[in-house]
Amino acid sequence: PSYTVTVSDGCTVPDADIVVTLSVHALPRVNYTTDTQQGCEPLTVKYTAVSYGINDLYFWTFDNGQNATGLNASNTYTAGVYSTTLNIVDQNGCRSDTLGVKDVTVFPTPIADFSPSPSVVNNLEPIVYFNNSSIGGTFFQWNFGDPSSNSNLSNEVSPVHYYENAGFYDVALFVSNEFDCRDSAYRKVEVKYSFSIFIPNVFTPDGDGLNDAFHVKGIGISEKDFLMKIYNRWGQVIFQSTDIYQGWDGTYNGQNVQDGEYVYYIELKPVISGKKNDIRIFQGKVFLFNKTKATRY
Repeated sequence: PSYTVTVSDGCTVPDADIVVTLSVHALPRVNYTTDTQQGCEPLTVKYTAVSYGINDLYFWTFDNGQNATGLNASNTYTAGVYSTTLNIVDQNGCRSDTLGVKDVTVFPTPIADFSPSPSVVNNLEPIVYFNNSSIGGTFFQWNFGDPSSNSNLSNEVSPVHYYENAGFYDVALFVSNEFDCRDSAYRKVEVKYSFSIFIPNVFTPDGDGLNDAFHVKGIGISEKDFLMKIYNRWGQVIFQSTDIYQGWDGTYNGQNVQDGEYVYYIELKPVISGKKNDIRIFQGKVFLFNKTKATRY
């Protein structure tokens, strides 16, 4: 458009008229989009300015104190509610900006943490207590890394787990809150194999249901590599078995043997050993006491 400007200094007659042509440009339009508006921390939001002009300049101001330039921008937020301001300057130097609208909501994320106590146990006392030190969680899911156990999973806050087998176990804790924000933590538990054996020195095969057979008992004994022989006083083998669960009942050829001392010879292997052929040999005497009538051998 054209405008007429009249200049009068009070002396010059007539007043001077000057015609001036002014160019008035519209303010640039401002708008932007985001890829998300809410989520769990840390939340990264990607911004894209909607471009209506050529050679426009874009200046971003984020509510957490960060700034950026360019058509596209991104910002990472912690928990809270945030606004964003976009300022656009066009090729004519005209400037406009958006209002700071609270358009991003970030929910807090829980922190998962725990400690096994103790973290190293043996198969004699394979109980591990898990101390939950998580922050901000409302739901807990445990996986003890023990799939052979019926109690491998738990929703308790600080559970206890019994490990039946030796080995290394990867324990996982998954934590979530009311916003479904999640975190996880992982620790290792080691169960060492302890080898122990008990060989009684007396038994009473009198049929009363108590101590009626001579058994080898223990922990960490291989069932596949077992041999037990019983000798009488003349060196005769009167019992032999490769089954660790089959004890000697105090008979020979179906007849009760005489009360007294008998010699045992036992070969076995630990389930876990650092040696290739770790055969353990045990020899000794066991006393048989039978109240019933016995036959001498």
